[in-house]
Amino acid sequence: MQMDTLLSFAVMAGFITAWGLEQSPWSHLSVYADPVMMILISAYFIKVPAFMLIDACKSLSQADDVNYARNS
Repeated sequence: MQMDTLLSFAVMAGFITAWGLEQSPWSHLSVYADPVMMILISAYFIKVPAFMLIDACKSLSQADDVNYARNS
């Protein structure tokens, strides 16, 4: 599943959840729906660059000529 499709479903689910909270006895919690959605989406999107950084560091640590990498 593509990332933008997943994001669209997550936003829709968040709005439905917020609407459901507004209709329930826990309506005072509905103000937290947007911040929680943003935290979850940010955590999901930070995963890709974090794994890219980890892979790049592994590639650098496995370089044949470490002195060349240090002097560049």
